[in-house]
Amino acid sequence: MNKTLIFVFFCMVTLTCFAQKTPLEKYYIIPDLYEDLYNRYTNNFVVRKLPSSRGYYFGQISDDNQLEGYASYEGLEGGTIIGQYYRGALLFGITMTREIINVGTKDYYASYSSTTGELLGVTKDGEFRRATPEEAKTYLYAQMTYANGDRYVGEIWNGKRHGYGVYYFHDGGFWYGPFHNNGQTGYGALFTSQGKMRVGKWDGIR
Repeated sequence: MNKTLIFVFFCMVTLTCFAQKTPLEKYYIIPDLYEDLYNRYTNNFVVRKLPSSRGYYFGQISDDNQLEGYASYEGLEGGTIIGQYYRGALLFGITMTREIINVGTKDYYASYSSTTGELLGVTKDGEFRRATPEEAKTYLYAQMTYANGDRYVGEIWNGKRHGYGVYYFHDGGFWYGPFHNNGQTGYGALFTSQGKMRVGKWDGIR
């Protein structure tokens, strides 16, 4: 099976993935089997920094110069997108604007307020379900700053790093991926301050 067929298979099965392992079903996550296929598919793509008229891209690029693999985008007028791309489009990840932060796919995602960090609700197949008052307090998208200068920006559940987020190191590098009980758990991407990237699976690193 060639790489293209593997990826098409990957895209099809993600539509029936399992839900986030917290009490609230927020969005689909990608099972390890298909995450591994995705990483194999993108593993040999080069990493580049690409400025454009709209913003700044840092991530994997396919042989025909498409954003493909893990990448981060910083808009010149504000806004950040980070996650997994295919043919220039975001498959799964975090989209941050001045008003709203969405985490998930384009069809199934959790929305947080950029101002308060509270969970606003979940959109699935075009239908929005507002978060209950209890959910809004339990689930947050917030920043945590640490004594060594590191900081975390991402989903928090019951006061812990839990869900998807970005961990910024004081040396200028950062890591994107899923967190569980404060640890980096699962497939993610390490963007170094030297302009390099490491894609792989992390197992509960804190």
